[in-house]
Amino acid sequence: TYLTLRNYDSTLVDAGDVQNMIRMTGRYWSGATSQLVETRILSIKQISNGNGGSALGFATQTGGATPVEHMRIDKDGDVGIGTTSPNQDGFGASTKVLSLKANSSGGESVLELIGLGNADGDQVGVVNFMSQAETTPLAAIKGLRHTSDTSGKLSFDVAGSEAMRITEAGYVGIGVTNPGGYNSHGRNLVVNSSGNTGISIISGSSSSGSLLFGDGTGGTAAYRGKIEY
Repeated sequence: TYLTLRNYDSTLVDAGDVQNMIRMTGRYWSGATSQLVETRILSIKQISNGNGGSALGFATQTGGATPVEHMRIDKDGDVGIGTTSPNQDGFGASTKVLSLKANSSGGESVLELIGLGNADGDQVGVVNFMSQAETTPLAAIKGLRHTSDTSGKLSFDVAGSEAMRITEAGYVGIGVTNPGGYNSHGRNLVVNSSGNTGISIISGSSSSGSLLFGDGTGGTAAYRGKIEY
Protein backbone atom coordinates (compact mmCIF):
# COMPACT_ATOMS: atom_id res chain seq x y z
CA THR A 1 0.00 0.00 0.00
CA TYR A 2 1.34 3.42 -0.87
CA LEU A 3 0.23 7.00 -1.23
CA THR A 4 0.98 8.76 -4.52
CA LEU A 5 0.88 12.54 -5.03
CA ARG A 6 1.22 13.64 -8.65
CA ASN A 7 1.63 17.15 -9.98
CA TYR A 8 1.99 17.61 -13.74
CA ASP A 9 1.94 21.42 -13.68
CA SER A 10 4.17 22.42 -16.61
CA THR A 11 4.95 25.80 -15.03
CA LEU A 12 6.92 24.20 -12.18
CA VAL A 13 10.31 24.28 -13.89
CA ASP A 14 12.50 26.32 -11.52
CA ALA A 15 14.83 25.05 -8.82
CA GLY A 16 13.07 25.21 -5.47
CA ASP A 17 9.55 24.85 -6.86
CA VAL A 18 7.35 22.82 -4.51
CA GLN A 19 5.67 20.09 -6.53
CA ASN A 20 3.75 18.31 -3.77
CA MET A 21 3.08 18.93 -0.11
CA ILE A 22 1.71 17.12 2.91
CA ARG A 23 0.26 19.60 5.41
CA MET A 24 -0.45 18.62 9.00
CA THR A 25 -2.50 21.19 10.90
CA GLY A 26 -4.20 21.58 14.25
CA ARG A 27 -5.09 24.22 16.80
CA TYR A 28 -3.95 24.99 20.28
CA TRP A 29 -5.99 27.05 22.70
CA SER A 30 -5.20 29.68 25.30
CA GLY A 31 -8.51 30.40 26.97
CA ALA A 32 -10.93 31.38 24.20
CA THR A 33 -8.13 32.22 21.74
CA SER A 34 -6.91 29.64 19.24
CA GLN A 35 -3.95 29.54 16.90
CA LEU A 36 -3.20 27.32 13.95
CA VAL A 37 -0.34 24.87 14.28
CA GLU A 38 1.11 23.53 11.04
CA THR A 39 3.98 21.36 9.83
CA ARG A 40 4.78 20.42 6.23
CA ILE A 41 6.63 17.80 4.21
CA LEU A 42 7.60 19.17 0.81
CA SER A 43 8.51 17.53 -2.49
CA ILE A 44 10.86 20.05 -4.13
CA LYS A 45 12.34 20.35 -7.61
CA GLN A 46 16.07 20.71 -7.00
CA ILE A 47 17.44 21.79 -10.40
CA SER A 48 15.62 23.92 -12.97
CA ASN A 49 14.35 22.32 -16.18
CA GLY A 50 15.05 18.78 -17.35
CA ASN A 51 15.34 15.78 -15.03
CA GLY A 52 16.99 17.69 -12.21
CA GLY A 53 16.04 15.31 -9.44
CA SER A 54 13.98 15.90 -6.34
CA ALA A 55 14.57 16.99 -2.77
CA LEU A 56 12.53 16.43 0.37
CA GLY A 57 11.96 19.35 2.75
CA PHE A 58 10.61 19.48 6.30
CA ALA A 59 9.02 22.72 7.52
CA THR A 60 7.95 23.72 11.02
CA GLN A 61 6.24 26.73 12.49
CA THR A 62 7.00 29.20 15.27
CA GLY A 63 4.36 31.30 16.99
CA GLY A 64 1.66 31.10 14.33
CA ALA A 65 3.93 32.23 11.51
CA THR A 66 4.11 30.55 8.09
CA PRO A 67 5.99 27.24 8.31
CA VAL A 68 9.67 27.54 7.37
CA GLU A 69 11.80 24.75 5.93
CA HIS A 70 14.43 23.68 8.46
CA MET A 71 15.71 20.39 7.05
CA ARG A 72 16.26 19.06 3.54
CA ILE A 73 17.37 15.79 2.00
CA ASP A 74 18.69 16.64 -1.45
CA LYS A 75 18.76 14.56 -4.64
CA ASP A 76 22.14 13.03 -3.68
CA GLY A 77 20.97 12.00 -0.20
CA ASP A 78 22.92 14.78 1.53
CA VAL A 79 21.12 16.27 4.53
CA GLY A 80 20.98 19.95 5.42
CA ILE A 81 19.69 21.32 8.72
CA GLY A 82 19.31 25.09 8.56
CA THR A 83 20.39 25.06 4.91
CA THR A 84 18.75 24.01 1.66
CA SER A 85 22.17 23.44 0.07
CA PRO A 86 24.08 20.78 2.03
CA ASN A 87 27.58 19.80 0.91
CA GLN A 88 28.80 23.40 0.67
CA ASP A 89 32.37 22.14 0.29
CA GLY A 90 31.44 20.30 -2.89
CA PHE A 91 32.39 16.72 -2.03
CA GLY A 92 31.84 14.22 -4.86
CA ALA A 93 28.73 12.14 -5.45
CA SER A 94 30.28 9.15 -3.66
CA THR A 95 30.26 11.11 -0.37
CA LYS A 96 27.36 11.55 2.04
CA VAL A 97 27.26 14.90 3.86
CA LEU A 98 25.35 16.20 6.88
CA SER A 99 25.44 20.02 6.98
CA LEU A 100 24.29 22.20 9.88
CA LYS A 101 23.97 25.97 9.42
CA ALA A 102 23.27 28.62 12.04
CA ASN A 103 20.08 30.67 11.84
CA SER A 104 21.64 34.12 11.54
CA SER A 105 24.86 36.13 11.46
CA GLY A 106 26.95 35.50 14.55
CA GLY A 107 25.14 32.23 15.25
CA GLU A 108 26.78 28.85 15.57
CA SER A 109 26.02 25.26 14.64
CA VAL A 110 26.17 22.62 17.36
CA LEU A 111 26.23 18.84 17.19
CA GLU A 112 25.05 17.70 20.61
CA LEU A 113 25.43 14.11 21.81
CA ILE A 114 23.53 13.49 25.04
CA GLY A 115 24.31 10.31 26.96
CA LEU A 116 23.05 8.94 30.25
CA GLY A 117 26.34 7.89 31.84
CA ASN A 118 26.36 7.65 35.61
CA ALA A 119 29.82 6.41 36.58
CA ASP A 120 33.40 7.54 36.01
CA GLY A 121 34.47 6.39 32.54
CA ASP A 122 30.97 5.84 31.13
CA GLN A 123 30.72 6.75 27.44
CA VAL A 124 28.24 9.56 26.82
CA GLY A 125 28.96 10.23 23.15
CA VAL A 126 31.01 8.58 20.41
CA VAL A 127 32.02 9.53 16.88
CA ASN A 128 33.12 6.40 14.99
CA PHE A 129 35.03 6.35 11.72
CA MET A 130 34.19 3.07 10.00
CA SER A 131 35.30 1.10 6.98
CA GLN A 132 32.39 -0.28 4.97
CA ALA A 133 32.93 -4.00 5.63
CA GLU A 134 34.25 -3.84 9.22
CA THR A 135 32.56 -3.76 12.62
CA THR A 136 35.54 -2.29 14.52
CA PRO A 137 36.06 1.47 14.00
CA LEU A 138 39.20 2.60 12.19
CA ALA A 139 39.28 5.43 14.70
CA ALA A 140 36.95 6.94 17.28
CA ILE A 141 36.51 10.02 19.46
CA LYS A 142 34.73 9.28 22.72
CA GLY A 143 33.26 11.61 25.31
CA LEU A 144 33.58 10.06 28.77
CA ARG A 145 31.94 11.02 32.01
CA HIS A 146 34.21 11.81 34.96
CA THR A 147 32.86 11.86 38.51
CA SER A 148 29.96 14.28 37.97
CA ASP A 149 27.56 15.42 35.26
CA THR A 150 29.62 18.60 34.73
CA SER A 151 33.09 17.10 34.24
CA GLY A 152 34.29 14.86 31.45
CA LYS A 153 37.24 13.71 29.38
CA LEU A 154 38.02 12.81 25.79
CA SER A 155 39.46 9.58 24.43
CA PHE A 156 40.99 9.20 20.95
CA ASP A 157 41.10 5.61 19.69
CA VAL A 158 42.79 4.02 16.69
CA ALA A 159 42.48 0.41 15.51
CA GLY A 160 40.21 -0.43 18.43
CA SER A 161 42.52 0.81 21.20
CA GLU A 162 42.88 4.11 23.01
CA ALA A 163 45.88 6.11 21.80
CA MET A 164 45.42 9.48 23.52
CA ARG A 165 43.35 10.99 26.32
CA ILE A 166 42.58 14.50 27.54
CA THR A 167 41.53 14.33 31.18
CA GLU A 168 39.00 16.44 33.07
CA ALA A 169 41.92 18.58 34.33
CA GLY A 170 43.26 19.17 30.80
CA TYR A 171 46.23 16.81 31.12
CA VAL A 172 47.16 14.97 27.91
CA GLY A 173 48.28 11.37 27.90
CA ILE A 174 49.66 9.59 24.83
CA GLY A 175 49.81 5.88 25.47
CA VAL A 176 48.55 6.40 29.03
CA THR A 177 45.05 6.98 30.41
CA ASN A 178 46.01 8.64 33.71
CA PRO A 179 48.52 11.44 33.03
CA GLY A 180 47.26 13.19 36.16
CA GLY A 181 48.83 10.43 38.23
CA TYR A 182 52.37 11.45 37.28
CA ASN A 183 54.65 14.00 38.96
CA SER A 184 52.88 17.34 39.31
CA HIS A 185 55.85 19.14 37.70
CA GLY A 186 55.52 17.15 34.49
CA ARG A 187 52.05 15.75 33.90
CA ASN A 188 50.52 18.28 31.49
CA LEU A 189 51.79 16.03 28.69
CA VAL A 190 52.77 12.43 29.41
CA VAL A 191 54.06 10.12 26.67
CA ASN A 192 54.32 6.45 27.56
CA SER A 193 54.99 3.16 25.79
CA SER A 194 56.49 -0.23 26.58
CA GLY A 195 59.33 0.29 24.11
CA ASN A 196 61.48 3.17 22.93
CA THR A 197 59.64 6.45 23.60
CA GLY A 198 60.38 9.94 22.41
CA ILE A 199 59.23 13.28 21.07
CA SER A 200 60.68 14.66 17.85
CA ILE A 201 60.94 18.34 16.93
CA ILE A 202 61.65 18.60 13.20
CA SER A 203 62.41 21.98 11.64
CA GLY A 204 63.57 23.18 8.26
CA SER A 205 67.23 22.81 7.33
CA SER A 206 67.82 26.55 7.78
CA SER A 207 65.52 26.96 10.82
CA SER A 208 65.71 26.19 14.52
CA GLY A 209 63.95 23.64 16.69
CA SER A 210 63.26 24.97 20.19
CA LEU A 211 61.90 24.06 23.58
CA LEU A 212 61.16 27.25 25.55
CA PHE A 213 60.69 27.75 29.29
CA GLY A 214 58.84 30.88 30.39
CA ASP A 215 56.69 32.41 33.08
CA GLY A 216 54.73 34.83 30.86
CA THR A 217 53.53 35.39 27.32
CA GLY A 218 55.45 38.48 26.21
CA GLY A 219 59.04 39.66 25.98
CA THR A 220 61.74 37.73 27.81
CA ALA A 221 59.09 36.30 30.16
CA ALA A 222 58.15 33.96 27.32
CA TYR A 223 61.66 32.46 27.10
CA ARG A 224 63.45 32.60 30.47
CA GLY A 225 65.28 29.50 29.34
CA LYS A 226 65.41 27.40 26.21
CA ILE A 227 66.90 24.38 24.54
CA GLU A 228 67.48 25.07 20.87
CA TYR A 229 69.07 23.36 17.96
